[in-house]
Amino acid sequence: AIVAGLFAARRRDLAADARALTARLRPPLGVRGTPPDLQRGGWLLLLNHYHRPGFRAWWLALALSAVVPRPVHWLVTSEWRSPDGPRRWFLSPLSRWTLARLRRMYGFTLMPPMPPQPQDFPARTASALELLRRVRSQPQMLVGLAPEGADNPAGGLRPPPAGAGRLVGALVALGLQPLPIGVYEQEGRLWLHFGQPLPPAALAPTNRAADRLISTTVMRAIAACLPPHLQGPYRQEQI
Repeated sequence: AIVAGLFAARRRDLAADARALTARLRPPLGVRGTPPDLQRGGWLLLLNHYHRPGFRAWWLALALSAVVPRPVHWLVTSEWRSPDGPRRWFLSPLSRWTLARLRRMYGFTLMPPMPPQPQDFPARTASALELLRRVRSQPQMLVGLAPEGADNPAGGLRPPPAGAGRLVGALVALGLQPLPIGVYEQEGRLWLHFGQPLPPAALAPTNRAADRLISTTVMRAIAACLPPHLQGPYRQEQI
């Protein structure tokens, strides 16, 4: 039904599809930590871009969408890029078509992929402004994003790209409560680990260094929700 929906471009319920797909996981999806009351208020769900060979990034959005009590508006890549020549010429156009269709089905906001290219700057700015407009008009919404924006071949956390902290700060300034979440596999099971909500004042953009400061604050909070081997440069003893 989901594949058929790509061609028909009909609107679908992401939460229902996510629950149906994650119900097939064996062992089942696990949840750690105590999620806050996500039924009320606006929330910014901040998770790591978990990666390993064979694990696809769409499971990040599916897992969280299946668990939270309200629909999540996701910021996702608009294209999958490959450094390999033959794959690049085939994969990029196909992924652009597929992700554009998924946007119509589920209402995502699309943003050009990481690492950022100079020619992507206008589209990245337009995507950020689109997301901010949505939040202004729907301040009680749930927004989901992974600040890293791309897979880390090493598997653990890595610093987000420039601008990620500013975007997070702008969303928090609009009233979204930031909530760090760790996504990882352990003993063959996919886990979501909910952390404690961050105080909005900790992510307030106050100066030119705010972009990196906010990114670091967010990534440290996400790292606290992950096993040590996935914490990367944000592992506590390295800070």
